[in-house]
Amino acid sequence: MMEWYQILSYFLTNSIRGFLGLYLVCGLLSARIDLRRIGVISAAAAAVITALPLCSVSDAGAIGTELVFLAAVSRKLLSREKTRMSLFLLFFYEIASALWEFII
Repeated sequence: MMEWYQILSYFLTNSIRGFLGLYLVCGLLSARIDLRRIGVISAAAAAVITALPLCSVSDAGAIGTELVFLAAVSRKLLSREKTRMSLFLLFFYEIASALWEFII
């Protein structure tokens, strides 16, 4: 069982990573950016993703779940034509953030 400070740290890291991912996609693809809504969505995604390691899901499963969740949200924020580009950006953003987490 993880300690409370590890859970809090994991939650905050996931919420920041989700917020930056959605902000990146909305900013690059010229979508409407509602920071309050993106913050609430990233907090909800972080809560779900933080609960996954407590249920003994691997890190790859948690990253995949985060990618699917953020892709579903970006589908609602963007027009239908920009869905492929948002998936591309989110996929490589998740790879880059996992690499930076490994390096740090």
